[in-house]
Amino acid sequence: MIRYISLLLFIGLVFWSCEEDAEPEPDTTPPTVSISSHSSGQSVNEIITITVTTQDNEGISKVEFFIDDSLVLTDTESPYQYEWNTTQYEDGEHIVKVISYDNSDNSTTSQPIMLIINNHLNANHWFVEIENLFQLDGFARDISILGNTAFVAAGQYGIQVWDLQSQAMSAGFTGYEEGGSFLEFDDLAIIGRDEINKLIFVSEPEKDVKIFHYDGGDSIFYRNTIMSAKTKGFVSFPSATDQFIMYTADNDDGMKWHFLNLDTTNIFDIEFIEWTPYGGGEIYTPGKPQGIDPDGESYIAMAVDQLGVELYSIDSLGADPSLVGRVDTDGNAVQVKLVSDGVFASCKNGGAYYVPFLSFTSNTNESYNFARSFDVNHISIFENIAILSLEVDGIALYDITDKRAPIFKGLFNIGYVFKTEIWGQKVIACTQGGLSILSIQEN
Repeated sequence: MIRYISLLLFIGLVFWSCEEDAEPEPDTTPPTVSISSHSSGQSVNEIITITVTTQDNEGISKVEFFIDDSLVLTDTESPYQYEWNTTQYEDGEHIVKVISYDNSDNSTTSQPIMLIINNHLNANHWFVEIENLFQLDGFARDISILGNTAFVAAGQYGIQVWDLQSQAMSAGFTGYEEGGSFLEFDDLAIIGRDEINKLIFVSEPEKDVKIFHYDGGDSIFYRNTIMSAKTKGFVSFPSATDQFIMYTADNDDGMKWHFLNLDTTNIFDIEFIEWTPYGGGEIYTPGKPQGIDPDGESYIAMAVDQLGVELYSIDSLGADPSLVGRVDTDGNAVQVKLVSDGVFASCKNGGAYYVPFLSFTSNTNESYNFARSFDVNHISIFENIAILSLEVDGIALYDITDKRAPIFKGLFNIGYVFKTEIWGQKVIACTQGGLSILSIQEN
């Protein structure tokens, strides 16, 4: 019996010893890491300090710093920093990232950021001068310019009409009369003008396109609504007096177009005036249309969100469009701009693209991405200049003499910018502060 108890004690000691000698679980949890000193799109010069925030459950062994994918420093002690002499690099965009390693050699790569070196601004970059600022009630969300008159979608403050030469607002409408009631605008985001038929078109988020008659006085007259509540963008062309055609980017249906005629009826001596669709159609797209730009002659381009850009051909104004092709883009395509030989696209989380017409027919998906680290909301083109609207970051300028290789020419923080339009030799920026009149000086 004593021997049996001794044997059990011996076996228990062996098992206890094995448990004591068992190896711990390996550490497989990677560290967290981010660049905390700068944000993507920021302009820098001279010598800057890039600072990293990194943590791990077992401790950090080292942090590697990369400029344009080249290792420039390995830092083994906190605080993890790199003194970057930007004068040793060319002006323009540079990608910065870091890799953090813990004591078990687990690693995490940070989200890269794009920094813009501006050491030789006078030599290489262009200048933007704010010549004037028209302060609006409300935000300048959108603008349509005819001659020296600007029609502005001012958000909750409705429609504003400005004389650009006298720098004065000639009319403002926060709402309109319908059926004996005054209805206020909620948030006008899109506006257009038909000078021949004396019409103003407006649209609010998730609402139809409204038509108003405006002949330059101090009153607007509501006519009716057209298209659909999912209209994200529209462009109209007067085809004759008392007739126009409108193309829309419809977030539900795809690309939609209608001919509309002026229809006047008299019932019990009361005149009813509205615009009635009599022809048109729609083409379904699997994408979610966001913006549209037809030239009224040969092509219609449409931004279709995650699916990129679609191009349609038309034989003439009002002819049924035919899909030429689709080119995918990184990020979400939100606006397009037709030029003589292709399409520029604005993308959220993807920068900007130039897509030649040939790419839509050759199935090569050929496109040229630039401004990759920006969220681009809109692009205007003026001669060899691309003006990118970047919302909170202002505007960026690119030299597009070679559209396949745009050259960065400066980032200009002029406030929160929704879009820009060209007025003669000037640029008008729609901002949260109003309308900024800009001039661009090239070096």
